[in-house]
Amino acid sequence: MNTPVDKNQVIENQTVAENQKIVFIHVLRGFAILLVLIAHVPGLWLLSRKQAWSVFQFYKIDILAPLQISDGGGHLGVIIFFLISGYIISNVAQKESRTEFLAKRFFRLFPTLLVCCAIAFILVTVSNAYDIGPIYSTDAVNLVDFVKSAFMISWFTQTPRALSVAWSLMPELIFYSWVFLLINMMRRFPVKSTFLMLMAYAMLTFPMGHVPYLAYFGYFTVYMPVFFIGRLLYLDQQKQITGQQTLALIVLCSAAFITIYNGRFPDELFRADSGRIWNYVFGIAIFYGLMHSNLKSCPKVLSFFADISYSLYLVHLPVGMFILNLMDPLPVPFVIKCTAAISTAIGAAVIIHQVVEKPAQRVARRALGKTEQLS
Repeated sequence: MNTPVDKNQVIENQTVAENQKIVFIHVLRGFAILLVLIAHVPGLWLLSRKQAWSVFQFYKIDILAPLQISDGGGHLGVIIFFLISGYIISNVAQKESRTEFLAKRFFRLFPTLLVCCAIAFILVTVSNAYDIGPIYSTDAVNLVDFVKSAFMISWFTQTPRALSVAWSLMPELIFYSWVFLLINMMRRFPVKSTFLMLMAYAMLTFPMGHVPYLAYFGYFTVYMPVFFIGRLLYLDQQKQITGQQTLALIVLCSAAFITIYNGRFPDELFRADSGRIWNYVFGIAIFYGLMHSNLKSCPKVLSFFADISYSLYLVHLPVGMFILNLMDPLPVPFVIKCTAAISTAIGAAVIIHQVVEKPAQRVARRALGKTEQLS
């Protein structure tokens, strides 16, 4: 079950599946960020104002409700992102050193997060100064809180946060930490390393009822099996584990997730009116289906949103909320207000992607290249 994997075979498998893998992941990224964007702008703004819009009502009642997809579809989008991370990080762990892995993840996440927190600080400051309206994506007010948020410190210290959506970076960072520690084992013993992660996940839950901070931390660790399932789907596609091993481990991950999630958030998964379990079922089903769909190309619209997905994920709430608040008093149809808010958020994301996100990744590659030349 834990036979060492031949490295040459792994590289060959990666090369064969590279184009297909990129296409289906790109499609998933574009789809996931659209789910989040619609759920928050306009969804969250309408909910916070106790207002209704016929278009969004149709989306919720006639599309999401029959499928029992909760949270306006936004949670489903996040689950897909977690599955993508489990898949992609398992791929890069095959070929990156610990130094490469750490540097690339840092430059992938934090420069963009820093800029988006700065934008949130400006918008909150302007909103407060001119009484434009609250930015529902943040409870941070002081500059110190925004700086802490830019480095994820606020999420560890439970202090006010600049971007509410950044909660999902906490599970990402926890998963990255485990991969960093086990990166060599992941290459040679894919089953053993995955099983070890699952055991670490289970062990973290035992003291939650007795240690308040671990109970709080469980809000993030509870999602680890979703990353593991993304990893298992990668290993299965790359033929690094058998179909029986994949099925057995996915069942084990699912059982552990349901048990621990119900302990941390009682009745949330299987609530009659809006149980979240279907978000996970559909997320895994969509991921698996696209992974085996032999897609040759990604639609241009989805490709566009996939490219800017991280920047848009971080910036859409503060920018979208600010524009909706700003336009709220205007006597124009809500469709115009919503279009303006979404368009402005997309425009900001494009700029951040081009000016911050892509250059930061180039800096990481250049720095790593120089390090390799010196070593």
